[in-house]
Amino acid sequence: MRGSQGKKMRYIVRKRKVQRSIQPVDNYMADTDTVEDDENDGLAPKILKAQRQVEEAKQRYKALLARQAAAKKKYAEARQKILGDLLIKAAEKDERYNRVIKVLIDSRPQIKTSKAFVDWEIPHPEQQ
Repeated sequence: MRGSQGKKMRYIVRKRKVQRSIQPVDNYMADTDTVEDDENDGLAPKILKAQRQVEEAKQRYKALLARQAAAKKKYAEARQKILGDLLIKAAEKDERYNRVIKVLIDSRPQIKTSKAFVDWEIPHPEQQ
């Protein structure tokens, strides 16, 4: 007998939980004016607060995306600097890299007129 009472109690508890979860939706969906509408007036500040929280969350999300994009850009620039430095060091040791640098510079005429390259000479391997 105890086993059937336990099952019945679980059913009743589960049924009440479902009723509680459905009841607010039913109240919200009702178009008729009732006493419960007075309670909904108290919801206005809660709705405004929830909207404000959503907007703040959106702003935090945008800030995180901007921070992530800035970090990606920072790492890309660091990679370019490191690879450029490695290419220049390799050109000091091997003529093939020297030719690569010449081809790269000749492919972009605006590089030759850049202040960074005016007095710069392409590194040559040291003759032994």
